[in-house]
Amino acid sequence: MTNKNNDELSLIVPSEYVRNYMQTTGWRFTDAQKATLLMYGGFTLKEQHVHLRALQEGTSDQKLKEQLARYLEIEALKFQVFKENPDRAYIYILKVNDDNSSYSNIMPDEYFFDFETACECGHETGQPFMVEKYLVTVSGADSRYVSGVTWLEFNKAGEAVYFCGRLSDDEGEAEEAFYDFFEVPNPFDKGDIVRLAGTEDYGIVSTSQKDWRECLGKYSSDEWRQKGIVPDFSDAQIVVEFLGDDGTFGHDHINPIYLELYQPEADCSNCSPRDNLLLAASDLHRGEGSLEGLYIFTEIYRNHIGEVD
Repeated sequence: MTNKNNDELSLIVPSEYVRNYMQTTGWRFTDAQKATLLMYGGFTLKEQHVHLRALQEGTSDQKLKEQLARYLEIEALKFQVFKENPDRAYIYILKVNDDNSSYSNIMPDEYFFDFETACECGHETGQPFMVEKYLVTVSGADSRYVSGVTWLEFNKAGEAVYFCGRLSDDEGEAEEAFYDFFEVPNPFDKGDIVRLAGTEDYGIVSTSQKDWRECLGKYSSDEWRQKGIVPDFSDAQIVVEFLGDDGTFGHDHINPIYLELYQPEADCSNCSPRDNLLLAASDLHRGEGSLEGLYIFTEIYRNHIGEVD
């Protein structure tokens, strides 16, 4: 695999373990699938659009080239309309997220008629924030903009990370072509100890390969589609029980391409309290070990919280 391909793969598949698995098995993504991975990749909006433009310029898939051009054109138009408020028919509401709460639970911090001023105040907080746009009067409203709420989210560094904009019906929308479901490489099995790529979050896979295959079969079946159940790319997930700070485990749904395989020391006498707890939980998922053993290692872990592994 060329350096260019390696760089591209690293961009869309954060897990080194999964990338190695793909190289070993010869797994390849189509350019259309790469576009979907870039949409879901957790990039800032600026990064995402740069990568999508590069894909648009480099792909030989003419349909995809046109879809990407249309998507980027519509997003730019939505953003321009989002910033406009010449008749003060809308207000911008600033919500600052300083406690990792859901934005739906955060009361507005300030109200503005000007988008730029709302952003400046958000940047000054040094916290993640959201700017929402509300229609407050019909009289004099910009006919290019439909009623309802639209918003722009920023991370702690003040970079835009998610945008929900709208246009009027007669201006159309970009074709929803980048969210269709497709299979992703999944080298993990029930009981595997994993780490979320780029973090120190550890957990145990609770989705077996058998369950994964059954899900893939359902997603591609005509029976499901006849019932109106059409999976999208967000369904390409397995369940992981992540270890919390208090020694308990809580499940989450994660795309396998974001997981690294984690293997503690073979000699358990050298393992940290965290790794011993992970091993005990892994054994239970594999039908081995005991609840008593899990309890013992949970108590040991709790007594050593805050210590460096």
